[in-house]
Amino acid sequence: MPFLHGSFGHLAFNMLGLFMFGREVERVVGARRMGTLYLASIVAGALTQLATMLWLISATTPAWPTIGASAGVFGALMAYALLFPERRVMLLFPPVPMPARLFAWGYAVVELVLGINRLEPAVAHFAHLGGMAAAAVLIIAWMQAGTLADGARVALIQVNRRNALLHRLNR
Repeated sequence: MPFLHGSFGHLAFNMLGLFMFGREVERVVGARRMGTLYLASIVAGALTQLATMLWLISATTPAWPTIGASAGVFGALMAYALLFPERRVMLLFPPVPMPARLFAWGYAVVELVLGINRLEPAVAHFAHLGGMAAAAVLIIAWMQAGTLADGARVALIQVNRRNALLHRLNR
């Protein structure tokens, strides 16, 4: 159920992630493709979580429903990392800046470890990974097809100019 959330904090962090990563991705891929990427990530995430739980489930493992749009947000994060690999992002806790590609791939490794070890059984870690995988497939396919070329180049130039200006102002 992608539009239900477990708590206000769950919803707030999803919206923060979508705001931080989704709007930049949308500038490059356009609104229609961003919607496609977001929904495909949610569906792929839910299917990945379901398949993994069916594979891993045992009599001692409780089944947890998958709610929330986190897989879509993780898809937006992966798309951002593929489109802006060297752009700096900041962890919230601790506040450490790093390139987007390192942030996304590091987060994927953490999700995989947490999912395999089932340290947080109420969190759909494999849904997050499924969302990231779906977004990666779409972004790479769009890049290879050359369908992002014109719009992406213009959007990236605009975003980079804006970021350079903000960087100069923040000095």
